[in-house]
Amino acid sequence: MKFYISGALQGSADLSIARIVYENAALSVSKSGGTPYVPHTKTDPEQNSDINSGSVFKSDLDEIKKSEALVVFLNEPSLGVGAEIAIAMSMGKKILPLVIEGKAYSRFIEGLLDTSGLKVQTYSDEEEMDFIIQQFVDDCLCSDQSNYLVSSL
Repeated sequence: MKFYISGALQGSADLSIARIVYENAALSVSKSGGTPYVPHTKTDPEQNSDINSGSVFKSDLDEIKKSEALVVFLNEPSLGVGAEIAIAMSMGKKILPLVIEGKAYSRFIEGLLDTSGLKVQTYSDEEEMDFIIQQFVDDCLCSDQSNYLVSSL
């Protein structure tokens, strides 16, 4: 099962730290038997700055379509992440929204997720993030859990 890792890139306050968080999330997905897709490995705004915006959009949209679930980080504001959430919801994908403890995030996104029955999961450190992601992957792989399933918008 493929898991798309979504998080701020272009507008990230520290892209090197953001990359590490998303790569650690990918490791968590892999440890539980899922197949992660991390967008910055193909379309990083610094390392792949030659790729035009249309190609980035097409690539990411194709990967969302191929994925059964998304792990979404709300740690930093991102128009792209908001769009990915809305697109994934319209496709009925399973979504795990995550935010580090104490971080403020979009009330609009929180409302969108909440009205679809999804609660943003808070984590305090990498170990807790790893546990939450592994539990999500296990739920997705081992059953028809509806805790993360979103109906179409």
